[in-house]
Amino acid sequence: MAGFGQSPAARKGESRGGAPAAKSALSPSASWDGTAESGFETVPTDPERTTAKPAVHLIDLPCQFFDDELTVSAMAFANDGGTLIGGIDRVRFHFEGNVADVIEPQLRTFTRFDGSTYRLPCYTVTLEKPAGTSGDTHLYIEAIPADATMQSRVIGPFDFFPRDPFANGTLHDIDLTVDDTQPVVAGSNYHDFTAAHTYVNAQNAENPRITIRSNPAAGFHEIKRGHWAGYAPKGWLTIEADIPVVFDRPAPFVDEATAYSGQAARPNLDGIWFKGPNITLELQRQSLYTEFDSQQHGCAFDGIRIRNSAGIGFIWMGTHRQLGVARGKNYFLDSLISDVPNAFNEARLARGNINSGGWWDYASNAKCLVGNICSDHSSAEAMVHTLALTAQYTGTGSTATLEMSGVNSASTRTVTAKVDGETVGTLTVRNVGATFNPSNAEFPSDVVDWINTLPDWTATLEDDTYKASMLGLSTNLGTSFGPQDAKSAPLELYARPDPHNDWWQAQIVWGDPYPPFENVIAYGNIAYDFAGQKLFLSTFNPLNDVFFVNNALHDLDGVSAEPKGDFFSQFDRGEHSHVVVAHCSIEQGLLLRTNTTDPYGADEYCLIAASVFGGIEWEGTPDADLSIAGNHTFTGTTAPAGASGHSIGGTVDSLFADAGAGDFAPEGALAENLKAPVVLHDLAGNRRASSCAAGAIG
Repeated sequence: MAGFGQSPAARKGESRGGAPAAKSALSPSASWDGTAESGFETVPTDPERTTAKPAVHLIDLPCQFFDDELTVSAMAFANDGGTLIGGIDRVRFHFEGNVADVIEPQLRTFTRFDGSTYRLPCYTVTLEKPAGTSGDTHLYIEAIPADATMQSRVIGPFDFFPRDPFANGTLHDIDLTVDDTQPVVAGSNYHDFTAAHTYVNAQNAENPRITIRSNPAAGFHEIKRGHWAGYAPKGWLTIEADIPVVFDRPAPFVDEATAYSGQAARPNLDGIWFKGPNITLELQRQSLYTEFDSQQHGCAFDGIRIRNSAGIGFIWMGTHRQLGVARGKNYFLDSLISDVPNAFNEARLARGNINSGGWWDYASNAKCLVGNICSDHSSAEAMVHTLALTAQYTGTGSTATLEMSGVNSASTRTVTAKVDGETVGTLTVRNVGATFNPSNAEFPSDVVDWINTLPDWTATLEDDTYKASMLGLSTNLGTSFGPQDAKSAPLELYARPDPHNDWWQAQIVWGDPYPPFENVIAYGNIAYDFAGQKLFLSTFNPLNDVFFVNNALHDLDGVSAEPKGDFFSQFDRGEHSHVVVAHCSIEQGLLLRTNTTDPYGADEYCLIAASVFGGIEWEGTPDADLSIAGNHTFTGTTAPAGASGHSIGGTVDSLFADAGAGDFAPEGALAENLKAPVVLHDLAGNRRASSCAAGAIG
C-alpha cells in the first residue's frame, strides 16, 4: 500500500460513474478501545505541499453520534493532463486503523428545502459501530491523484462517535424540551429557550438537544448575548422544533451604542446544529457570534429558513447591513436563505442551499460550495449618492478648500480645511461603533459641527444616514478627493456606499509571508440575476488546488452583462497552482492579468477547459503554463493566446435556453460546436457523451 502523500501508478482507461456502487462499510480496527486514534498503528498525516495536490472535502457534518451506521461522503478533483475524468485514482478512508478505498465516485442524491433534488459525484463509505465498544473515533480522508507527479492530500481528523444510547434511550446525554404547556422540570423541560440553553451550557454535555414545542408571548425565541467564556461539546447542541419557531431579537435599537452591543447572539457554545424546516433565523437585528475557530465546529444550519426581513434598505450603524449569518467558518445545508449579505463567506461547507435577494459577497473564501442556487443578488439599491452636507467659506481669504484622504469606509479618514493654501483645521473621521468611543467623529453631522467651529466657515447638514467615512464628491465613489473650492459656492459632499459583490472571491489572508489559500471545491452551483464578479481570484496569497466545476452563472441584465464592462471575472495578483475552471457557463468575460504590479501566474497544472465565457482575454504577456482548451466565447471576441479547440459565436440569449431563469441548456452555436468532455457528469448529474457542449449542461 502506498504511503501517505504518495501516488500509486496511474490507472488509465477505467470506467467512471455508472451503476451505484455496493456499500463500502468501514468500522474501527480490533485495536480500537473507544479512545480516538487508539486503532491506528500510524496516524495519517498530510504531507507538506511541494507540488499539486487534489482538492478534497467532506460534504457531511463531522462530530456526529451514531449507534449503528452513518453514511459519509467526500468530493475530490485533480487535473490529469487536461481532464478531470479519472483525475482521482482513489479516495482512501482511514478509520481507526481500518481502510476503505473507493475507486470511483458515484452520484449521491440530496434534497433541497423546496423539494428539488441535486446529484453530486461522491466517494462514499458507511461508518459502522462495532458490537461491544463505544467511544470516540477519528476519520481521515486521503485523495490520491492519478498523476504520479502530484502528491496526495489528507484531510482530518474528523470526529465521529459510534456510541450506545445514553440512559435516556437517545444519543443525546441531555435531551430538553421547551414547552410552556407542561410544568418546568429542571434538566427536562423549560418554559423558554434561554433557560434551557443556560442549563445546557452549565452541564458540559457531550451531545445535547433542545426540542422546542411552544412559543413565548413575544412571538420569538432569543439567543441572548453572553460572556465570552464557553465550551464545545464533542458532538453538537442540536436545536429542533416541533412547531414553527423564529429566533430573533427585540426591537428597536434606541441608539448606535445599543445597536452595536446588541447585534451579537452569543451562545457561548461552539457547535450548534439548527435542524429542520420549522426553524427560522431572523437576522435583521442579529448575527451569531461563535466563540472559537475550531477545525470542525462552528454553526450548522441544516434545512432551516434564514432571512433578513428588513432587506437591503435597513440601515444599521450608518450603512447597509454587512454582517452575514454567523462569525467564523460554518456549515449551510439545504436551507432557504433570503435577503442576507455575505451569506457563505468563510463557509466550511455550503451544500444545496437556495439564496435570493442577497448583496455584498456570496461565498468569498468558502472552501466547499456545492449544489447551491442563488438568484437576485445585487447591491444596486445601496450604490447611490446621497447629498450629506454643504460647506462654504465666507471670510476675506482669496481661496478656501476642503479635501479628504482615504478610501471609502476606511477605519480613519482625514478632512482638511484650507484658506489661501494654509491649513486652518483637520478632522479625523472614524468608521467604528460609537460604543468604542462616543467622541469619535462618525457621521456627517459630526463633520458639520466641526466645520461650523472654524472661523468664517458654515456648513449645513442635508442627510445623516450614512457614515462620514463614505463621504466624497458626486463624481466619485465616496473616496478621497483633493482640494475642492468652497469659496465661490457651497461645496456639496455626498455619502456613497460602495458594496462590492463577488460570487467567489479569494480574500486576503494576512500573514508574513502571506500563507497559501488552498483546497477549494465549487461544484454544480447556479446563479442568475447576479450583479458582480463571478470569479475574483486576486489576492496576495498563493492559490493552490482550487476547482470551479459545472457552475452556471448569469449576470443581472443591464448591470453586468458586458464581457468586459461594468463587471468581469479576473485572475490577477499572485501565483496559481492547480487552479482549474472546467465545464462552467459564465456569462461574464474573464481577464487574465499579467500586466499588474503583482501579476497573475499559472503553473502547468492550471486549466481552463470546456467552459463558456463572455470572452477570455490576456492583459499582458500570456503565460504559456496555463492550458486553455475547448472553450466557447461570445460573438465579437477572439480566442486568447495559447487556446486550442476554441469556438466563438452567439450571446447569452442564443447560447442558453433561458439563463435568466437558471436554465443553461445549450442552444445555437454552443450546441453545434461540440468538445471532448473533461468532467464525466454535467450539472444535472447526466453522464456526458464522448462529444458534448462546453459549459455546465450537456
